[in-house]
Amino acid sequence: MNRLIAVTLNVVFCLMGLAVRAQNTPWKLEKDKNGIQVFSRLPEGSRFKEMKVICEIDGTMSQLCAYVSDVEHYPEVVYKNKQAYLIKRINEREMLYYNETMLPWPVKNRDLVIHLTFIPDAAKKELRIHTENAAGYVAVQSDKVRVPYWRADWTVVKRGPDRLGIEYVFRVDPGGEIPAWVINMTAAVGPYTSFSGMEGFLKLPRYQNRQFSFLNF
Repeated sequence: MNRLIAVTLNVVFCLMGLAVRAQNTPWKLEKDKNGIQVFSRLPEGSRFKEMKVICEIDGTMSQLCAYVSDVEHYPEVVYKNKQAYLIKRINEREMLYYNETMLPWPVKNRDLVIHLTFIPDAAKKELRIHTENAAGYVAVQSDKVRVPYWRADWTVVKRGPDRLGIEYVFRVDPGGEIPAWVINMTAAVGPYTSFSGMEGFLKLPRYQNRQFSFLNF
């Protein structure tokens, strides 16, 4: 039993060490344009870059939550999104949705099911939006590759009555046989394109006058 405990602790400490090394890897500025900064870093043991976006945009927390919740319109607002649809709304703060991303032929499109959670922090007057891939719900299809790993985190703070500061960090393993350099070479394009259009989309009528009970700060 003591040996089992020791082995378990060693594994835990090794994983903790990998996480610390990943966090200590310096970020490299990939793009800085129109008030949007895109950074990347290559975590130890990973073939694919982790990306970070920092920007400020005009808008409110409720507009942003309405925008992020509106998955059916993702093909209009998210870079290379082919289709997205709601699978299940668990509650006001949580939902599951399907997402398909287009890749150039002959590479197969990537798809996954995403579990999204809004995490408000009234004390900090801050909103986190956490997304990660979820297993099941939608059958794997032969003409697409199911993404084995996805994680993205938004940190959103109020900079004024109608001004938001956003930090967005994401990491993905697209799966399949696609070379890592192909993904890494253009990794900054997608997030920059999506965020550069976001401010305009928040002004659309469908994102106005929405109420979210968890935004009580």
